[in-house]
Order: sequence, then structure tokens, then C-alpha cells
Amino acid sequence: MMMTPNRLAYDAEVLLCKLPDKQRRFVEEYLKDCNGAAAYVRAGYRARTPDVAAKGAHDLLNKPDVAAALDLLQRARSMRSQIYADRVLEELARIAFSDIGDVIRFDGAGRPSIRPLGEITEDARRSIASVEIRQLGEFAEVIKVKFHDKNAALFKLLEHLGIARPKGEGEESPLLAFLIEQLAKVQGSAPAGSIT
Repeated sequence: MMMTPNRLAYDAEVLLCKLPDKQRRFVEEYLKDCNGAAAYVRAGYRARTPDVAAKGAHDLLNKPDVAAALDLLQRARSMRSQIYADRVLEELARIAFSDIGDVIRFDGAGRPSIRPLGEITEDARRSIASVEIRQLGEFAEVIKVKFHDKNAALFKLLEHLGIARPKGEGEESPLLAFLIEQLAKVQGSAPAGSIT
């Protein structure tokens, strides 16, 4: 049988009806922001410290019925919104591997200008965070193009691949240390005046 968002939500509701009130409330609260400790407190559980709330949330998230209900509800939401992990990774990759040359071109004297819209690919457009335009009578002039943060996107991809760890979660991997070292060598050998 094809699982639809409505079917997933129905199956989750069946599971939720079996849960005690506070556990059901925890599931509802957890779906708001995926913050277990905050959901634990909002659901009505008492916690003297944030660590106690985090431990309580961890215990609830490991209960089979709670985990199954959350899984079904999250899958239903993903199906409804068409937001999947692969789609998010594709968008991060667009930003991480974007090339300024796909948006800006340089003439023989090195003066930059924006490429015509028809020459800018969809991937390149998606790497742009904002554009400032100055109106000159009937005409408009692009005066600033800001791109999304490539370094942040690259780091998030490295985290996803398990090469880097989020801040505060221990030492970086040897592979990441090697990549950083190689990047420093490449940047150190770049000719003077080049863009890095």
C-alpha cells in the first residue's frame, strides 16, 4: 500500500492514542522545534536542571511508541512539504560549490559586470543571498551581489559526511585536518593579488 501523508498521520494518531497524556504532549511539542529538553518541559515534565530535561527527553525519545509516532509524523510532514534530506543537501552543495564566475564576468581590464540573467544558471542564482539595485530613471544598475556563506555550507556538508563534528563535540577528524592543511598550502602559494 502506498503511504500517503494522511495515512502516516493516521497511523501516528493510532500510536499517540496509546500513549499517556504527557508522552503524547511531548511528541507534539518535540515536532515544533526538535528540541527534546524544551519539549520535555513544555509537555509538563518537571526538570530541576537542563541536564535533567535532556536526560528525560532522551529516555522518551528511546521509547518505541514515542519514537515510532515521531517517525511517522516527521515522514508525513516531509511528504506534505516536499522537504527531504536529499533536497537540503543539494541546496547546500549548490552554495558550497558555487562559482562567482557564473554570476559575474570580468572584461579585459578586469572590471566586473553582472552576467545577463539568461546566462546565469539556476544553481548560480540559488547561491545568491541578495542583490542591491540602484534605480537610474528607466534603468536599474546592480550595485551589490551577496552570496550565501560558502564556508558554512562546506562545513555543514563535512558534518553530514562525518568528516567534521559540530562545535563542542570533540576533536576534528584527521581527514579534516589534512584538508585544512592542504587548503592553507594552496592559499599560501596563490599569486599576489589573486582572489582567494
